[in-house]
Amino acid sequence: MSNLYDSLGSRYDLMVEWSGRIARESPFFESVFAELRQSAARKGSSDRPGAISGPDEAPDDDTASQSPTGLRVLDVGCGTGWHAAHFARLGHTVVGADPSVELLRVARHEHAGVAGLTFVEAGLGQLGLALANTVAAGPFDAIMCIGNTLPHVASPAALVAALAELRGLLRPGGRLVLQVLNYDKIVAGHIRFLGTSTRDTPIAEHLFFRFYDYPPEPSDVVLGNAIGTLAGARAPARLVFNVVSFERAPGGQWRFQAESALLLPIGAELLAESLREAGFSDIRQLGSYAGEPFSPGQSSDLVAVATAGGASER
Repeated sequence: MSNLYDSLGSRYDLMVEWSGRIARESPFFESVFAELRQSAARKGSSDRPGAISGPDEAPDDDTASQSPTGLRVLDVGCGTGWHAAHFARLGHTVVGADPSVELLRVARHEHAGVAGLTFVEAGLGQLGLALANTVAAGPFDAIMCIGNTLPHVASPAALVAALAELRGLLRPGGRLVLQVLNYDKIVAGHIRFLGTSTRDTPIAEHLFFRFYDYPPEPSDVVLGNAIGTLAGARAPARLVFNVVSFERAPGGQWRFQAESALLLPIGAELLAESLREAGFSDIRQLGSYAGEPFSPGQSSDLVAVATAGGASER
């Protein structure tokens, strides 16, 4: 199976209207960041948001924010870097990490010169080693793993390991923000087709069609919310996520290319249990960035906010 994201490369950005998406999502993240500042102000601790620790070398002006209110933020699965660049422009020190060489190439080109922004080639399970002993090392005040990045893990055990790695990169009391599609709803309804997106450019018309292939035996698909504990539990069967991209130059014929990736359908209960096993607490599960409660049968997304240590789940 080819690398979906390296194959898409610059075409990835044609599937997303970034300015509108970031405008919708940014207020949610800024509210999380504000909580962090308020918590640190109440504690008055040395573990203040934005404090640099780790390697002895001092970051230069291109890789660190000097704002006293800026946070250290890690964007895992940053793709072409639009969220990372947005938060860097707001004064935060941001590291964007992604395993796709091609998506990072686009990110570095699109966001060249943005202060406080660093890109690192690394995926889930590779971050600790990739960031160690660099100016991009933790601890971080906040980590975001959004855009349905998390389901690219291979198994529930790999999910716990990936979340534990993120926990280790956060300072005590730091926040993790996750966003995945609502796989409780998708798998229960055997939803296959995710719709299309289109974009016209001066040189071509583009159309993207996304859909799932389910395992041969539907009985092998286990809903995430049917797994109470990970020990001895049967793993959810991974879905094949397909993207077919069509391209037509003016006056020409349609050409198409298909790429795929395996995704673990992470339901709400599996995610909550995995977060607890990885050392997180104060786990909040929402139905979108608007902040409404998560509904397994209704929500389009599952957004989770968790704390590295601290209060009990609510």
